[in-house]
Amino acid sequence: MLDLAYKYRGELSTRYREIPYTEKYKFYNYHSYWSYDIAVSDSSWDNLDMVSLSPEGRVLGFFRAAIKRETFSVHQLYIINFGEPNPIFSRDMSRFLKELFTRHNFRKVEFSVICGNPAEKLFDKLCERYDGRIVGTKRLSILLSDGQYYDEKWYEFFGEDVKRCLNGDKQQ
Repeated sequence: MLDLAYKYRGELSTRYREIPYTEKYKFYNYHSYWSYDIAVSDSSWDNLDMVSLSPEGRVLGFFRAAIKRETFSVHQLYIINFGEPNPIFSRDMSRFLKELFTRHNFRKVEFSVICGNPAEKLFDKLCERYDGRIVGTKRLSILLSDGQYYDEKWYEFFGEDVKRCLNGDKQQ
């Protein structure tokens, strides 16, 4: 279930403090390399912060859309799953992305993934499903905590394309 992150900021911070410098989360931590907390927004002007919840109400993951109001678009997504892959988190992530276009009516969503991140395959599938586009790959542009440089792949989705696909009218 998706809910506003602000209501769960205590548990979210606790969950996040469990992961710094762990190999599994190296692909996420480059965004906040020196931080041990997620600063949850208290409004949706600059960021839309949501959490994925288990049926018992436990925080499974975090979603942030960084908003660029002057173009009414999202210029980066931050997505983190605090556990093993599970269908609840996956459904919530898909719903979060859809809601950016259907509920919040953003014109465009751009985001990147570090090549090698297990989520890269999922984003490639979403790109195919919703007529998104891989804009390009920046070679060796991100330094991670393991001391290695990684490629960064950029995606873009347009609201009109996503809405068309949601209505079953996928382009050929």
